Amino acid sequence: MKSVPWPMRITRRQGLVWPWMLAATSSRWAQAQTPTVWDSLGAKRRIPDLLAEVVPAGQVAQATRVRLVAPELADNGLVVPVRIEVDSPMSEDDHVVRLHLLSQRNPVVRMVSVELGPLAGWPGLSTRVRLAGTQTLVAVAELNRNRFHYGTADVFVTEAACVDGTSG
Repeated sequence: MKSVPWPMRITRRQGLVWPWMLAATSSRWAQAQTPTVWDSLGAKRRIPDLLAEVVPAGQVAQATRVRLVAPELADNGLVVPVRIEVDSPMSEDDHVVRLHLLSQRNPVVRMVSVELGPLAGWPGLSTRVRLAGTQTLVAVAELNRNRFHYGTADVFVTEAACVDGTSG
């Protein structure tokens, strides 16, 4: 029997192990080269970038008059109670036109947008949202005469929702 040179001599064990090692390393290399949905979920947006979603260019949002109430610790990111309260008399001269709730890490930045008016009675909103991990929530109130105010709340989430990128 003729001797085969080294590169061609492969044992059965090597024949079973090498394809798996090649697949594992090539997929790890490809994952490192291309951004994925998981990377975008982990990216935290800055508060000025979030405010730019709803505040027109040239306008300044003040960090007053809006109180965002959310739990500091949420065991489950699927159902997190959130309440937005705005210091406004809701009169014709001073009332809330729109409320926005923005997310720092969710796939969809603008989670809630609600239109109000002077007949709404209560200048606020109470709802439950899904959170894709620990993040800062931002509530923006647009008042009449194009005035913008915002408030923030930090929420630590132990079990995240929205990890598949299909939340809407």
